[in-house]
Amino acid sequence: MGGAIRFFQQEKYVLLIVGLILCTANIGGISIYILDEAKNAACAREMWEQNEWIVPTYNYNLRTDKPPLHYYFMGLAYQLLGVSPFAARLFSAVFGVLTTLIIYFYTKKHLNQKTAFLASLGLLSSIHFVLQFHLAVPDPYLIFFMTLSILAFFTGIQEKKSNQLYVGYAAVALAALAKGIVAIGLVGLIMLLYLIASRRLTWQQLGQLRLLRGGLLFLLIAVPWYVAVGYATEGEWLRGFFFEHNFERFSSEMEGHGGFFLLPLLFVIVGMLPFSIFLPQAVVKAWQNSAQPMIRLSLIAAVVITGFFCFSATKLPNYTVPTYPFLAILLAYFTNESILKDTLRSARWNLWIWLVLTLVLVIGGYFAINETGTIAVGQATPLISLGLLPLLLGAILAVWFYYKNQSAAIIFSLAISAMLTTLSIWYVMFPKIDEGNSVQQGVAILEQQDHIAYFIRMNRAFPFNLQRAIPLLETPYEVRDFFNQYPDGYIITTERHLKELPVKLDTILLQKDLFENTTTAILKK
Repeated sequence: MGGAIRFFQQEKYVLLIVGLILCTANIGGISIYILDEAKNAACAREMWEQNEWIVPTYNYNLRTDKPPLHYYFMGLAYQLLGVSPFAARLFSAVFGVLTTLIIYFYTKKHLNQKTAFLASLGLLSSIHFVLQFHLAVPDPYLIFFMTLSILAFFTGIQEKKSNQLYVGYAAVALAALAKGIVAIGLVGLIMLLYLIASRRLTWQQLGQLRLLRGGLLFLLIAVPWYVAVGYATEGEWLRGFFFEHNFERFSSEMEGHGGFFLLPLLFVIVGMLPFSIFLPQAVVKAWQNSAQPMIRLSLIAAVVITGFFCFSATKLPNYTVPTYPFLAILLAYFTNESILKDTLRSARWNLWIWLVLTLVLVIGGYFAINETGTIAVGQATPLISLGLLPLLLGAILAVWFYYKNQSAAIIFSLAISAMLTTLSIWYVMFPKIDEGNSVQQGVAILEQQDHIAYFIRMNRAFPFNLQRAIPLLETPYEVRDFFNQYPDGYIITTERHLKELPVKLDTILLQKDLFENTTTAILKK
């Protein structure tokens, strides 16, 4: 018993256990149907199935969207556990826990233990942060390796440790294999601005960065695959990735994901709730104490990453998640130096605003889901809204503890309520939403059928869930030929394209897709 008590008195073990509980919460219980997850998980399955290490494919056609690092990790999980949603998401969850732990250890090294614990606690309290590490996408790998590279470079500079610098070079190389050149640019700019702000951009400092050996290490890790895939696809993958999925995404709006200039800042504020209610005071506190190296670094990292995506024409909530670890440090610093040191007065209006927001979220969420019909879940709608109640209860408790002058209780009320909401989302809300999943309903119809094709468009989750290639029929003539050849065949399409079909077909399924503006149709002759 005494050993168990001593175990839980170690903050790092508490963070490890809580991180595992949150990041792995029901990762195998929700089907893969979100567009990005479906394409990435399917691509990894196809590469693993074909023992292919170089050329990514989706539905057995070249996929130029992303580099391969996450495909390798998912392939390893498929090898160990078989193809499943759990395996596809496993290493995403692992990297979520690791991100939390490296924030703890580096913050403890450069600030203090209490701030380190609060920073990791803030990350695990972010529902959006935990959400990102539930998904079979490259972002969890990018977030971890970008965070590690920045912190390792910083430690190497501050403590003149070559081994930390080499960790930084290796980590940024792996980040480049996770999502491309954006990682190199952001890490490089952050460290350059840090050196300038610290008045350390000198020839002597540059010499201490081990640029030659570190650059060679980076090249040995990051470049060979890009060379190999360029050669294997005669440059097609490189053209598609760098021009379409990098330069065009930055310079022009893609897939309807645009927005006003400061939208990424709004993403960050919402994504880091509940502790981002203190963000204005935290930024002011950080600015006032920017002489502290770790605070200066975190402030620069947060501004650079958020600012970069403000200038990007394509804006998505996941783009700014690499900001969260550094915002967590700033928020933890403010919490430790202000709220926990009997200066609660500055937090009063923040807590009241949070209470009002959570009340609006619970009530407004019910009516929004019920009225728009975005999620086809029938009678489960009230239950979905009630799943957000822990946030409201936590806000009420935080205000109550404020008037009781119990600062630590305020922090834990906000954190625990957010964590309970995360568990509610993954164990209660998402399973209910998943009941209206058109793909799972379609798979139940199609999994035993030999001849399946899709006409013009289909929900992109079908290839992963059916674990097979689904041929494309681009014209009505090809549909007619398909049924002439396979009278017992099935066609997947969307409701929008039904009127273009050349033959009269029986509709087996007509179901709205989750979180999309399309409706899946499955038909046979």
